[in-house]
Amino acid sequence: MTDNELLENFFQPAREQQLSDDGFTERVMMQLPKVQARRQKAWRLSHLWTLFCVVLGLVVFFVFVGWQTLFTDIMVSLRTLPVDYHPSALLVALLGLCWLFIAEMLQRVRQISSTLVSWEV
Repeated sequence: MTDNELLENFFQPAREQQLSDDGFTERVMMQLPKVQARRQKAWRLSHLWTLFCVVLGLVVFFVFVGWQTLFTDIMVSLRTLPVDYHPSALLVALLGLCWLFIAEMLQRVRQISSTLVSWEV
């Protein structure tokens, strides 16, 4: 006997048993569409908040001329690197970090989309 068959045999008596719950199960099942709608609304609000924060960050970056500070910091970092350090290694490290960032974001988008599909079913 396989594990699945053993489990099926073990739970068979419980499957045949009927419990009176005074309509509790039906009330819970009627509430499920409302719960899913609230989850979708919360998901949308969360993403709208994230979008707002990103846009606000970009506006602040451009209003306060953030690229000058960023460029200055990069130039200072490059000038203070050890003499035997080759700049191409820094470029490879930066590209690797960009690759990891993109891969992580794609994975999160897949997780979110699969979660939404499972909510719709």
